[in-house]
Amino acid sequence: MNDATSTSAATGNNKPIEGETVFSPASYESEAILNFYLQFHYGIGAELYPYATFGQEIREALAFIRNVAQKFQVYAPVNINGRVLDLGCAVGGSCFELSKFFPEVIGIDLSRAFIAAANRIKQEKSITYDSILQGEVTVRRTANLDSDVNPSRVSFRVEDAIKLCPSIGTFDAILCCNLLDRVTDPRKLLDTFPPLINQGGVLVFLTPFSWFEKYTPHDNWIGGRAGETKRCEEQLKEIMSDNGLELLEEENVPFVIPEHIRRYQLGVSYCTVWRRK
Repeated sequence: MNDATSTSAATGNNKPIEGETVFSPASYESEAILNFYLQFHYGIGAELYPYATFGQEIREALAFIRNVAQKFQVYAPVNINGRVLDLGCAVGGSCFELSKFFPEVIGIDLSRAFIAAANRIKQEKSITYDSILQGEVTVRRTANLDSDVNPSRVSFRVEDAIKLCPSIGTFDAILCCNLLDRVTDPRKLLDTFPPLINQGGVLVFLTPFSWFEKYTPHDNWIGGRAGETKRCEEQLKEIMSDNGLELLEEENVPFVIPEHIRRYQLGVSYCTVWRRK
């Protein structure tokens, strides 16, 4: 989901950790970035941020993945056949959170390494990874599934978000988190939602609008270009409305990315919740 230590695929089907200084698109399938995403999805706040005397809001922002998934409890009441799509699911943390209240969850990501890790967690209920403490010093940590998740409800697929297979079907709810600014064609991504969402279905959409030409050609940015009178947020809302989606909520959702035990990166995603008319 970001100003220091991460990357996403150059072709773009993964929600980004924002930074630009450590990883490059070429290392996308590497163990280093896999460890980084495992920590972002499954790291425990007190473990990642051990300063009890200050920073409660930071610990709360460390629970970004869980906080985002819980929005569906308010806006997408579950039905017996409810299906939810997590588009750009990375290592699957949000998918397992969604399994607490949806009977079927499908996670899509372009990275084979991410999907392999997500499937391993599904099967074994945990996975170990290395977390940076200082410099080259790391600590081995374990990502564990909560006892109240339902792994049997979750399946994962390697697929491109802007080239989805038609056989994927339709959904009662979709989560798309911090993906818009990492695909080559953001408008194409936004245009995929109406046919994917059942009538009355809900889309929870988040993005920090961190545009970089290495991921998205300049001409394809939605806002953010010099001389434009409308900001990214305004243009996004116009496109969504034109696509037949009704805005239910908009807010700013913070997230914190640990670089090491004494340096943390704050990001703020623009979160909108939509219902298909």
